[in-house]
Amino acid sequence: MRELDWIREEVRSNLPKIRLKMDSRIGPVLVFESSKRKIGLAFCHRRKDRSLTISGYTFPLCARCTGLWLGFVMGLLVRVAGLHMPFVFALVLMLPLTVDGLTQLAGYRESNNRLRLLSGVLFGIATNMLFFSIRL
Repeated sequence: MRELDWIREEVRSNLPKIRLKMDSRIGPVLVFESSKRKIGLAFCHRRKDRSLTISGYTFPLCARCTGLWLGFVMGLLVRVAGLHMPFVFALVLMLPLTVDGLTQLAGYRESNNRLRLLSGVLFGIATNMLFFSIRL
């Protein structure tokens, strides 16, 4: 197996470094870093004040991320029903979350959980439609 040692070493030396970084504005970020690229993936911040609470139970995700997951599942149901969404309509459904998130991040206003949930659901449906409409 000595002939494969150089392959193992080459793979090990080129693997990206992975670390978890806390960002005060967006929460935990998983960073993949290699000699050529640096990519960060943000996760839900899970702030209790931005999470839904029903009958004393606080959801483990914020309202926006809960909406994204609900919307993605709803999008699957729409696809199973055989309905298709035009590309432009999917982009329009993404606008509320984009505007809501960016205006809040910029400090123009404070959003609320209902708006976060609704915009997340719309974005989740649109993401599903766009994700499954890509033809390779």
